[in-house]
Amino acid sequence: MTDYIDQYKKFYSEQGGYGNADPVMRAKDSIKSYLEKYKCKTLLDYGCGAALQYSKYRLDEYWDIARLYCYDPGVEQFEKKPTEKYEAVINTDVLEHIPEASVYDVIQDIYTYADKFVYFSIATVPSRAILPNGENAHCTLKTHTEWVNIIKRYKTVPTVVRCTGGGLKVIGEDLIE
Repeated sequence: MTDYIDQYKKFYSEQGGYGNADPVMRAKDSIKSYLEKYKCKTLLDYGCGAALQYSKYRLDEYWDIARLYCYDPGVEQFEKKPTEKYEAVINTDVLEHIPEASVYDVIQDIYTYADKFVYFSIATVPSRAILPNGENAHCTLKTHTEWVNIIKRYKTVPTVVRCTGGGLKVIGEDLIE
């Protein structure tokens, strides 16, 4: 997994990373509805990328979040793991970027930080982004049903699994309570 994190550090430092907050921005209203439903005021964005969703688009204000923590091991500014729990944890456009051998550990890790709710948004198609080593950035591709079934095994709090396909079209969104 360390080699893969190094690829993302290069991707962000040498290629500018993704340079947008599109996956989170596309899901912002859906996430807001669940944050309100579960009365969440603290949030961990696990896999936040460059965090433009907060620095540029101020989603924390839109969501009315009192305490926000951004974590992404591939971005030097956000590579420090959280040490506290948060009422909500979001993970958008991340799991498909993690090698399958490590994805289950990452899912378990996400739940260690969640008190009330977890939100996953996962792409199910190859990425347009290519890592510095020439590999497609989406190394773990599964169907919506497969992701739901995997996440059900680890779920400790209510969880939304939202999957997207080509053009980031939503192909499924399930609340697992």
